[in-house]
Amino acid sequence: QIALLLIIVAEQHDPFAANTRQSLAGWLSPKPQIVTSSYSTEMASRVRSKGKDWRPDAIVAMTFVTAPYALLLPDVPRILDVDNHMARMLYEKYTRATGIPSRARRWLAWKKFQHYEDDLIRRFSSVCVVSDQDFRVVRSILATHANTLAIVPNGVDIAANPVGLASPKPNT
Repeated sequence: QIALLLIIVAEQHDPFAANTRQSLAGWLSPKPQIVTSSYSTEMASRVRSKGKDWRPDAIVAMTFVTAPYALLLPDVPRILDVDNHMARMLYEKYTRATGIPSRARRWLAWKKFQHYEDDLIRRFSSVCVVSDQDFRVVRSILATHANTLAIVPNGVDIAANPVGLASPKPNT
């Protein structure tokens, strides 16, 4: 029995809904603002409650926003789906930023996310990534840990379906 964490607890709560007070506190937190501003104590309570009488074979956290909730269930293997390695993407934005204020803001965002993702990835039993580039980055993070790391493409076989094979149809 494997469950996606969102399915068991999110019937009445949008896990991505930002809280204004938490959003402001996020600027001062060592965690990324999106994580602090969208964290729900109600959802955390539901996860803990559900975890008291339910023991799945594994929990799959589909995003860095839902990952903290997966960590609330003790003694359950956890799988983290790193759809996009955000720290790498934020680093790329930092390197392209111009002007001191913009570069400083992007540097801070990159460093906060890098620290957060590095810590988070190490706390999961297994990690899935979608690209070779993300695989190399995550493998370097897990160098001294026994986690399982795998590439799980987003469903498109590029070799069998090369770019340009078909023309896009707008508004479809």
